[in-house]
Amino acid sequence: VLFVLWLVYLLVKKRGFFLALELPKRQKNQHREHMIPTMFADIKPQDLPEDLIAAARSAHQENNQRLALAYLLHYSLRWAQSTHQVKLHRSMTETECKSAIDAKVTEQSKDVFTQLFSAWVKVAWGHQSLNFDFNVLIAQIEAMASANKEQINEA
Repeated sequence: VLFVLWLVYLLVKKRGFFLALELPKRQKNQHREHMIPTMFADIKPQDLPEDLIAAARSAHQENNQRLALAYLLHYSLRWAQSTHQVKLHRSMTETECKSAIDAKVTEQSKDVFTQLFSAWVKVAWGHQSLNFDFNVLIAQIEAMASANKEQINEA
């Protein structure tokens, strides 16, 4: 027992043994890749259609509400990232995404995202049916995106 205590004391005193065990230092401002969160685990980025709005309409007509909303949410999150520089990360939840978006977009856009996220949570996690006109939501999303394009063109 004394030998073990002496050996530990010697190792601590010399510190040579423990220098090799230092953990790597973390950089302060590590770059985090901005991307669409993985709320849609069943939809791979390479499988996304070019026209997400048309794909959402088609999925809705086939009564696949979850896929239709996933396409609309993907479209809207991309729009928020590219138009308003909203920083989204892979591991963000719906609530975290909504907070990040609300900090950057107009009140009208916030309302659209509120309805969209509410519908997504109800369908994807609550396994409930939509109780509003899906085509109205699409029209609101398209109006939100086109209003911003017009503002950019006027500037």
